[in-house]
Amino acid sequence: MLGFLLFAATVSAQWSYKWLNHYKTKHLLYSQGDMMVGCNSGGNLGFNFVYDSKYSVQVGFSATSNEHGPSINGALKSATSTNPAELSPNMDMTENYHVMLGRHFDLSPNGKIRFLLQGGPGIAVLMVAGQPVNESKNENNIISISEKSRELSVIVNSKFEFPIAKTFGFSAGPTLIANQDRSFVSFGVGFMYGVLSTN
Repeated sequence: MLGFLLFAATVSAQWSYKWLNHYKTKHLLYSQGDMMVGCNSGGNLGFNFVYDSKYSVQVGFSATSNEHGPSINGALKSATSTNPAELSPNMDMTENYHVMLGRHFDLSPNGKIRFLLQGGPGIAVLMVAGQPVNESKNENNIISISEKSRELSVIVNSKFEFPIAKTFGFSAGPTLIANQDRSFVSFGVGFMYGVLSTN
């Protein structure tokens, strides 16, 4: 899944570059990737369309985890389904698929600094990784991952964007992801690639 999203981001960015060179437009189209740190850490990939350089729509995917016990080596080496009651939980993991609407605000005359506020619904897949309680705890044991549930979520994101060129830039800001089971705030730092500016 992650490989497909990276491939799609690359294709989208290349198409955006051709669009920028052939058409006069006030609309923006770019992909972005963020590294998220905080109470939950992980990453986010998104595809953005900004109408008239003001109103944005983002379709994206994020994956985060929160380790709250001993370090578990090899947690992703085996996806053996296990009853959560039989696990000694060590890590909460969340995958989130979302759509957000937002508004861009230019903070500089040349558009090199702007602020984005966006939010919207998502579908969260909540999982727990842990070690079976009936196994002796050592690094050789296989960690089991059990899918807990799928829930509706709400995502609110604000960030500063810095387009250092027409097709490349950086962004930074906090993201709130809330659902019935848990809520957390992470700070993301990432890159943008595509049609970032009309100046």
